[in-house]
Amino acid sequence: MKRAPFFLIFAILITACAAPTSVPPTATLTPMTPAVTMEPSPTATPEATATLTPMTPAVTLEPSPTATPEATATPEVHMTLEDWKKVFSGQMTGQDGSNVELNQIFAEDTNTIFTSTDAKKIEQLPAGTPFTILNPDGKITFYADPSVAAERAIAGAIIIVTKNNPSPFGFGIAIKAATLQYEKGNTNVYVEFSEVNSKLPLNEGVRIYLKSILNSSIVRMPKHFKVGHIYQPELFTLEEAGLNITDPENWLNDLLEAGFTAISLYAQ
Repeated sequence: MKRAPFFLIFAILITACAAPTSVPPTATLTPMTPAVTMEPSPTATPEATATLTPMTPAVTLEPSPTATPEATATPEVHMTLEDWKKVFSGQMTGQDGSNVELNQIFAEDTNTIFTSTDAKKIEQLPAGTPFTILNPDGKITFYADPSVAAERAIAGAIIIVTKNNPSPFGFGIAIKAATLQYEKGNTNVYVEFSEVNSKLPLNEGVRIYLKSILNSSIVRMPKHFKVGHIYQPELFTLEEAGLNITDPENWLNDLLEAGFTAISLYAQ
């Protein structure tokens, strides 16, 4: 066998060495993010469901309506002549120390008594007639005009007219009778002095002794009067006496505290 020349072998070897070795491309491996194993969320243990016992709604008690007490009806007072005769019973001591029977107010020898059937007669009496009016509600009225006295008679009042006397009968007797009733608890009986429209002068010589009056409830304050003393002739108007009575329900104390002992009525 014929051997290849050496230089040919050598050339082959060189060529073989010079040929680039084909290197396969190297793959760039992106490191793999390790798969995250998702831990299962812990299953929330359900809280125990509270069993709510339904609450019984609170019962709101409506306040019981307060019963409005009915006003106690005041018994109607309707005094007749017989009732008045019971009021004017007993005695009083006069200023001279003598005993006076209260029923003298009905003495027919000194007084004339009129009732509702006499209204026309009363109305025809002259102005200035001294009337004493016993009203059916318990009020004793001194002085009035004839027309007023007639109206009171029709309403049930007992009308008393003094005979041969310019003044009504029995201021003192009426005050004493009202005082006795007050002490028994009967406050319906009291004395008042009415207005006289005729403007005829009243008898200023007649004095009403203040110390004979128990309190201002028994004798209501007159509208027009003068003050003075029981045994002295001089009289003063309230202005002249320096008096200003602001509380008619306390008029008596105001006069007594000022030192006066009597009043006298007059027509304005």
